[in-house]
Amino acid sequence: MTNNTRRTSGLSRKRTNRNSSSQNKSQHNRSLRKIQPKGKNKKIYSKSPLNNLLTKAGIIFGIILVFYVIFIFEFPANYPDTFKVSNMTLDSNKIAMEIETDSYKGKLIPLDILLTIGKGEITLVGEKETTIVFANNKKIILKDGSRKVKIDGKTQKFNAPVVKYKDVILVPGELAERLLPKIAKFDNGKIAFTLSGDKPEGEYQNFADYDGYLRLVNKENPLTKNYEPTDLVNVNSLDSIIAYGTNTKLRDEAAHALANMYKENEVQYAMSSGFRTFENQTQLFDDEVADNIKAGKTEEQATQAAGTIVAVPGTSEHQLGLAVDVAIPGVILTEEFKNTPAGKWLINNSYKYGFVLRYTKEQTAITNIIFEPWHYRYMGYPHSEILFKEEIVFDTYIKSLREEKVKYFHAEDGKDYIIWLLSGSLKPEKLEFNTSNGIGASSDNGDGIILTMRTQN
Repeated sequence: MTNNTRRTSGLSRKRTNRNSSSQNKSQHNRSLRKIQPKGKNKKIYSKSPLNNLLTKAGIIFGIILVFYVIFIFEFPANYPDTFKVSNMTLDSNKIAMEIETDSYKGKLIPLDILLTIGKGEITLVGEKETTIVFANNKKIILKDGSRKVKIDGKTQKFNAPVVKYKDVILVPGELAERLLPKIAKFDNGKIAFTLSGDKPEGEYQNFADYDGYLRLVNKENPLTKNYEPTDLVNVNSLDSIIAYGTNTKLRDEAAHALANMYKENEVQYAMSSGFRTFENQTQLFDDEVADNIKAGKTEEQATQAAGTIVAVPGTSEHQLGLAVDVAIPGVILTEEFKNTPAGKWLINNSYKYGFVLRYTKEQTAITNIIFEPWHYRYMGYPHSEILFKEEIVFDTYIKSLREEKVKYFHAEDGKDYIIWLLSGSLKPEKLEFNTSNGIGASSDNGDGIILTMRTQN
């Protein structure tokens, strides 16, 4: 083979290689064109299987992260620095409250109102979780600082978390509608509960400077020298009442309740005394001390003994305008009154009209006043029935309310009542109420307000 032949063979092989390479490039370019996106200046980069796997993993991680942030992760709760119940209205139909906080404005309400209206009972308190069961058998689990509340085993998320302000636990207002959908309505910091189907009667009044009918008066809780109710009426102006004297007075509601009691009983008795001024009390007390001194007691002994029979000035319920002394001819302010037809009838029936025997024989150690079967105190219904049925005196009743805050009672008339003592942060700045149909508000002698409410059966 000549050198020319070799060169020609080599050249042929080179051409063949170049043609093969050119053909491969052409095929590769056609493959790229199939997947090349249309448009100018667009490039595509080939990726290795590892890169594809990492991309998919990143996408999955991103989805999981978004899910976690939306459904699981919770930012730390902002605990409020301010909280108040600015307004409250109460009548026989509903109770409404307006709540103000600096955090989660318009989204929080006190847990206490849910517990009270829903008759909820805290059954378990853990380090962070609290379990509550309501009268309608709904069960919830609250977690401090969390927007999630477990309701009957299902977790639900709200627009505000469970937080604390001093002695008050605040919860999402929307929770009220979830738990009590038939009676609760919440909107922008305003919560309202339907109490009954009754319609309010009469005018609303502001609680400011109002006592109510549940004020406790005794040596530990005296009235001032100048205290005098503003709604006193002369009972002689009411047809059915028989009263000694022509200027016997009681507060308006008590006087009308007494008139109804007179109309509906079949025994005769007379009202011997009602409202007494501080000066009247002073005169009665001084007279009793003088009689004791005449009987041979020292002044100290005479004063001490007088205090068990006649109220020390300022400690008499008569100054409240809510106390009534009753008698029949020949039996005036003596223990024998309990054995008379009038005495027996009053002990067993006066509670139906809002009155109770105030100083019983069995509980003189609590009242520090001798047995007075002639002395009846008006406090309104259903409180009078509670005292009668539970066989307790008013002192014990007020003490239990201050400790327990809430009391539920099913009355003889078939109606259910809630008695709720509001104090501290729960006490409203402004309260308007309508006292008709057993609904009302009263001082508890301290900084609290006692609400009397009807509730759904």
